[in-house]
Amino acid sequence: MALELHNLVPIKSTINEETSMFEEQAAEFVRDMEARGVPHTIASKAAEAGYVVWPIENGWGNTPRSMVMDCHYGLKMSGLFELDEFAAFLNGAQTPAQPPIDTPTYKNVRDLKDLREIAESPRHREAIEQGFTSFRGQPRDYWMSRSVPNPRICDAQRMERIITPSYWRQFLDQPLSARNLGPSQSIFETFQADELVYHGIADWRTLHKRNHERYGPHFSISDLEDFHDPESQEYFKRWKRHRFHDCYEYPLIEQHYGKKTIGLDITFDLATAAFFASHRWSELSNSLKATYRHINEGEHEGVIYFFRFRDPAVRQTDYLVNKLGVFEHLPVERPIRQRCGLPAFRANEIAAAARDLDAVILLDANFDTDGLPEPNHLFPLSEDPFYLALLEQKKRFGTPWNWVVDYEF
Repeated sequence: MALELHNLVPIKSTINEETSMFEEQAAEFVRDMEARGVPHTIASKAAEAGYVVWPIENGWGNTPRSMVMDCHYGLKMSGLFELDEFAAFLNGAQTPAQPPIDTPTYKNVRDLKDLREIAESPRHREAIEQGFTSFRGQPRDYWMSRSVPNPRICDAQRMERIITPSYWRQFLDQPLSARNLGPSQSIFETFQADELVYHGIADWRTLHKRNHERYGPHFSISDLEDFHDPESQEYFKRWKRHRFHDCYEYPLIEQHYGKKTIGLDITFDLATAAFFASHRWSELSNSLKATYRHINEGEHEGVIYFFRFRDPAVRQTDYLVNKLGVFEHLPVERPIRQRCGLPAFRANEIAAAARDLDAVILLDANFDTDGLPEPNHLFPLSEDPFYLALLEQKKRFGTPWNWVVDYEF
């Protein structure tokens, strides 16, 4: 189930608790399957592939009932099975019926004009106008085969489409028992980000000494709010914003400047999605920088996903990033240029985005990129003060900031 951006931080703090619970629920799954005649080796194989027993709420005040949950898809209905039903599947006696496919696939889309015609068709126009549709572009459509694929989702070749946040990709080919780490604490919540937090405040490191000379002894940082000099008041305002309150914008900022998170990059702009479907990220061989290159004519394999997330909905009015206040003294430009959002996915739903597809667009091999944004618009360099400050951090302090990608266009 996709979660709102402002839920990203609480998820971080509970993710290890959830994964330890997976071990218990996986063991219960094996016991329940064995009790229904499934051989231990087959039940264990399914548990490692991501299937557990999970308590499902069954109406207000009722006792939760146990169901099999696929930890690729979480509480999406296609990820839930009755215990007897799944045991019959593992025993080869019965395969759960697949739901009717209601996601259209548009092939050989040639240019932005074709894309807009699809978006303006009766099938999609209303949801887009109401802000319920978001987009994601990739240079190709990714599929994988698990040792025990989801019978409601896999195709005839036992393959499943994979749309996964960057952090969770490392676990896709790992057993469920290895999925025991969540994102670490944001670097922006540590002292290592102080140069960014207090950027522009003259001699901020010696402010306490100057205030002692000006105002005498003070015993709480909150005293700075009452001091008359603008440096003290600005220091306190930033300290309070970054240290006292939860800053839910951190994961979005990290994601868009190079760090892996549990959020899925989406955009509410179709042309931006088309850019990412028709350009490939690559490292420059003559430097430590990276760039986005046009995919050659005749070699396009790009895909654009139309999402209509449900439970909860991901709506433009709630998710579109119009401003980022946490670093208001260092404007964060890139996520705003990309008209993005970042719904989060927990450890038990790492591939659940694929269950909220409203359309799949496959680009023609000769896709025409005319009319798409230029790389230096979506990834502004000198026009992005926060990005320039991040590069300075990387240059000065090295390892903690090596995740910051240095671009050249």
